[in-house]
Amino acid sequence: MENPHEEQQNKILHRIITNVSKLNRNLNVINDKIENVNKDNKNAEQMSHMWLAYTNSVKIHLHDQTK
Repeated sequence: MENPHEEQQNKILHRIITNVSKLNRNLNVINDKIENVNKDNKNAEQMSHMWLAYTNSVKIHLHDQTK
């Protein structure tokens, strides 16, 4: 005797598998984009540190000239 719910269960299982597959692909895309954002942020952070060091150097130089 065939299970009357088997076909419905198989369809639901297929939908779940398809949706999880789509979710995985989209999460991979999001992870790639986050990696790019992190790289850009790292570059901005490095520029910020360089600018801060330059600003501090100028302040010291100006302070020494006023003495």
